[in-house]
Parts: sequence; C-alpha cells; structure tokens
Amino acid sequence: TAFQSVAALANQPFQPGITEIEGREVYCNAFAYDTHPQETGQLEAHQLYIDVMYVKSGQEIIAWCPRERLKAVTRAYNPAEDALLADMQDNCSMLNLAQGDVAIFFPEDAHCPGITADRQQHVEKIVVKVKLS
Repeated sequence: TAFQSVAALANQPFQPGITEIEGREVYCNAFAYDTHPQETGQLEAHQLYIDVMYVKSGQEIIAWCPRERLKAVTRAYNPAEDALLADMQDNCSMLNLAQGDVAIFFPEDAHCPGITADRQQHVEKIVVKVKLS
C-alpha cells in the first residue's frame, strides 16, 4: 500500500499536505523545504509509524544512526507527535537521496532529513506513514 501510494502521488502535481489512504493507519505527508547545514539538524525517531520517504524533486542527505546509539536526546518521546529528538552526532551514516529515490525508516532508525548535499536545494518529498500494529 505504501509503495502504491507513493507511485500514485509521484505522477501527480506536487501538493503539500496530508492525504489519508487508510485513515491514520496509512497516510501521506508531502513537504516542500530548503535543505539546511548538517550542524543545524536534529535526529528524530518514531515508535508508532514507519516512514517511507520519496524524493519527488531536489536532492538531500539524510543522516541515520541506530536509535539505541543516540547520545544527546533533546526531547523525550512525545506520543502526540510520535517523535523524540536528539542532537546530531558524529557516528551517523549519510544517505544521499536525489529525485526518485526512496528510503525507509523503522522505529529503531533515528534520522535527520533535509541536510544540504553539495549546495542548498529546494526539496519536494512525500512521506508515507505506515502505522505499526
């Protein structure tokens, strides 16, 4: 369902906002933003949802590290937002995503999207949120 939803939305004009697919069990959140320097980012991790990220246009780096290795949590897990936040750290892997690329993040995956690659870019991205049962 998540991949079918991304495929359907990828072929439509980009429209920021939330599109429900199966209520809040599976939904898409489309974002448009400019990338930022790595040092200004924060890692996030979820508990309730898997993120399936599709870059519709632009290029970004997503920092990734296992949630269990987070060193400096800046905001404890907030169930209302399904997120905890942590400072960026040196032990992250960097995923370079360009137009058409997909990345999947599970609850054990802390991640920081939107990092500038070679130059600041405007990114349009669709994130399908898939609720874990």
